[in-house]
Amino acid sequence: MSPRHRILRDLPFVLPFEDRVALFREFVALDRSVTLGPNAEWRNLMVGERQRLEVRRDAVFEDGYAQITRLPTDSFKSRLAITFVSELGTTEAGIDGGGVFKEFFTLLARDAFDPNRGLFRATPHEQAMFPNPRAILDTRGLPPLGESSRAVVNAALAHQYDFVGRVVGKALYDGILVDVAFAPFFLNHWLGRRNLLEDLPSYDPQLARSLLSLSGFTSKDMHELGLTFSVDAEGGGIVDLIRDGRNVPVTSSNRIKYSYLLANFKLNAEIHRACSGFLSGMHQLIRPEWLRLFNQVELSNLVSGSQTSIDLDDMRLHATYGGEYNERHPVIGTFWAVVESFTDEDRRLLVRFITSCTRAPLLGFKELVPAMCIRPGGDDQEWLPTASTCVNLLKLPKYASADTLREKLLYSIRSGVGFELS
Repeated sequence: MSPRHRILRDLPFVLPFEDRVALFREFVALDRSVTLGPNAEWRNLMVGERQRLEVRRDAVFEDGYAQITRLPTDSFKSRLAITFVSELGTTEAGIDGGGVFKEFFTLLARDAFDPNRGLFRATPHEQAMFPNPRAILDTRGLPPLGESSRAVVNAALAHQYDFVGRVVGKALYDGILVDVAFAPFFLNHWLGRRNLLEDLPSYDPQLARSLLSLSGFTSKDMHELGLTFSVDAEGGGIVDLIRDGRNVPVTSSNRIKYSYLLANFKLNAEIHRACSGFLSGMHQLIRPEWLRLFNQVELSNLVSGSQTSIDLDDMRLHATYGGEYNERHPVIGTFWAVVESFTDEDRRLLVRFITSCTRAPLLGFKELVPAMCIRPGGDDQEWLPTASTCVNLLKLPKYASADTLREKLLYSIRSGVGFELS
């Protein structure tokens, strides 16, 4: 191993974050060239060279799972050409120049991380996602009669976590932002780090405070609590934290050990199988050492975009225009004046309306591909702005006043109406 690579492995943070992002992308480009050949980028531009997927709009997760899991890893690393089938069963016309895949991926990620699907759930305060402990049932200790059926369920769920991991890996591989906040303790699994007691607040602040409060309890208080070295697993059943733990009381002399073991169970053991499946899928595209170039916060930014406020000057600097619009057009001047008056929350909604992600690209809007574009959306003052997130396009009607533009734009971005496929 060369000294340069040894430094990157052991001391990656001596390099500025931007340099490490560039290095990560160099690793991906090199891997794509080695896997797909020296003309990979040129071939990716040719629709006929791509893997084709046909996806029903009302079954994006199911169709994506059925087709992507069958693709060899090398094929999945190449660009995919997506054809949507409407709810009426008709094939949607259009050639996927990359934007339709982005739309497919956005819908797929939104569905995969929807708590109603049950694979992931959100932390109580930050609403950050992590594997749902109830999703995978542990077969240890169960009677033989139920072992077979639960093993089948576990295997099916493990495959779904593997699939979602592949999807997130594909996002990192292709530089597509995932509009999902991931829990810090879950990101630690990505980085190969074991969570400790100090990581517990990111999972459940109330539980962390409760464990901390044990240090002030008397021996009598501890006895009255009736705690033992066991925990009710969310997947069902009681799990011993130590051998025969359900019969070992927590006392003032062993409460610190109990706190560490309970934190380890909640942050590591209970979601271990789900994390293993997820990372198995991700690592088919993204090598673990690439991720270890970053810390927890930086990794979150790499996957989901910058958490900082929307930089309106940067957004405006890298915006492009179509039709009769240009940066000196009166409607465009009014548009930027109106957006400047927005709160950061509304600016994020606007960015999401145009790009499908509430966060700005990692290193600014210069990274948005294709560049954000604003073009005329008609003359009718009653029409709403519409967006084609697959190509980062805002279709803005030629409103006669700032008040009308503000009213219509806020209505669209806050209600989510106006999406269409170009």
